[in-house]
Amino acid sequence: MSLLRIFGLADEGAVGKTEPDPFVERRAEERKPVFQEAILTLEDFHKIRAIIVNVSSRGARVHFSNRTELPFRVRLNAPTLKLNCWARVAWQHDEAAGLEFLTEDAPAND
Repeated sequence: MSLLRIFGLADEGAVGKTEPDPFVERRAEERKPVFQEAILTLEDFHKIRAIIVNVSSRGARVHFSNRTELPFRVRLNAPTLKLNCWARVAWQHDEAAGLEFLTEDAPAND
C-alpha cells in the first residue's frame, strides 16, 4: 500500500489500480540451475570458454571470464548437457549473456 493511500492523499481514480511488480517472473519456460562448462564458438571460429548457469528448453544463461562483445549468434557446445547448437545472443551484460537456442534451419541475421 502506498503512503499516499495511507494518509488519504491518493487520487480517487487511482485507488483501485495497482502497479505491476517489476520483479515478477514472466518467462514461459522454467529455468533449471546448472553449473556446466561450455564452449562458445563465434562466427569467425574464435572460441570462448563459458559456464552455463541456468538452462531451459529455449535458452541458457552463460558467464565467461573475458569481457567480449558477442556477435548476433554463437555456436554453443556443452557435451555434458548434450547441447551443440546455434544460439542467438538475446542480451549481454559485462561477462554474462542470455542465449536463445536456434533451430538448425533458422537463417543467420548477417
